[in-house]
Amino acid sequence: MKTGAFVKRDVESLVAGGAVLGISALLFTQMLSGHFSGVELARNPMTFPRFLLTIFALGGVGMVLRGWLAPRMHKSLTGIAWGRLLAVLVLAGLYLAVFAPLGFLPATLIILPTTIFALGYRRVVVIFLVTLITVVGLWYAFAEIFSIRPPGIGMDDIFRAIGRNR
Repeated sequence: MKTGAFVKRDVESLVAGGAVLGISALLFTQMLSGHFSGVELARNPMTFPRFLLTIFALGGVGMVLRGWLAPRMHKSLTGIAWGRLLAVLVLAGLYLAVFAPLGFLPATLIILPTTIFALGYRRVVVIFLVTLITVVGLWYAFAEIFSIRPPGIGMDDIFRAIGRNR
């Protein structure tokens, strides 16, 4: 490469990473004091969103760094699936809006398969299984391993309700 030559960056990673960082900032505003008032949580109610936000922000930083440090000579803004990017941003905003009122389980059970479908995957059985395994796995990890109860109705509440109906 010549000195002073213009190097095209991996624009797709830069845009996606910037979008993830923007969503992280938006999520951060939702965990400021007062946003979770009235939501019954175990332990510190800010631990769960901060943990998720940290993972999300690290992913955004990684994407931006990849886009900046790993140039691709033939990428441009025309190669980005703008419709899918916009769909993910809208769905992330919707998830943000319904997370506190609905809770983790219902919000994630609605938004996760919708996002997978919006990204172009169409095998309904696989989408269902991925959603179910992901939601149950995340719930178990946070509630049982990290001792952080996600907001809203939980798996333990569901099992108690099923047990009462027998």
